[in-house]
Amino acid sequence: MRTLRDALGGAALEFALILPLLIFIVAGIIEFGLALYDKAVITNASREGARTGIVFRMDPSTGERNPLTVDEIEERVNGYLGGNPLISPGGVSPAIEVPEICVESGDEISVKVSYMYQFILVPDFGKVFGKIIPGAVPITAETVMRCE
Repeated sequence: MRTLRDALGGAALEFALILPLLIFIVAGIIEFGLALYDKAVITNASREGARTGIVFRMDPSTGERNPLTVDEIEERVNGYLGGNPLISPGGVSPAIEVPEICVESGDEISVKVSYMYQFILVPDFGKVFGKIIPGAVPITAETVMRCE
């Protein structure tokens, strides 16, 4: 009977030693999945902005093709981000960069969306592990398309 009790005590001790590592691994998997979701949202937002920017508006009275403005492209990106909210807390909105708009067919437009992802489950990764794992990670997506 004594050996059975010793074996149960050993199993409890082993579980107590492994549990923190197991919790850390599961939290890392969840955190990584949330960061990937935010990366997908940022990438799709930059694509939406580039798609919006490559299409010219046709003026029906004159037949002229007019490009969209930077504000209209940024509005489209923010509209996409409003419908697909980002997971990371902090209320920091992504930075949107549109260096130049399409002037004529064949030009390229670039839309870059940058965002600082802050960890949720263990927000102070940087304090726990020093410089190895920062408390926030930059997520950036850039889409380049040719104007029609």
